[in-house]
Amino acid sequence: MGEEAKSPRFDPTGISFPSDAITLGQMRAREPNLFRPHVLDHLHADEIDAIATHRRELRLAEKAFAEVLGLPDPLPRDDRRSVVEMLNRAYKLSGVSSGIQQTWQLVRDFESAAAEQARGMAGRSR
Repeated sequence: MGEEAKSPRFDPTGISFPSDAITLGQMRAREPNLFRPHVLDHLHADEIDAIATHRRELRLAEKAFAEVLGLPDPLPRDDRRSVVEMLNRAYKLSGVSSGIQQTWQLVRDFESAAAEQARGMAGRSR
């Protein structure tokens, strides 16, 4: 039996994301009803704005990673501009960004880190 070649996988562990600056206190202040014991017991992670925000960041980072390696777009339905606009709203609400220019720079920073990770993997596979 032959070994299946595994596609490189994006690992967000060592990458800084803007949502890292969002504290639990901020999340509780913005969405106090979600942090009540009887609600938390039945809550899905995406129902918390900060988690949904981080998920969007991960999607853009995964796309940048895949692009460098020439892999298929892992999320072809996600339009980058639309995702950045959603991130901008979330970042402004949480005080992470003052506006769209800063948001674009923050996005470019983590996309660059994801792309660098991919370049490192591409270099090891040669």
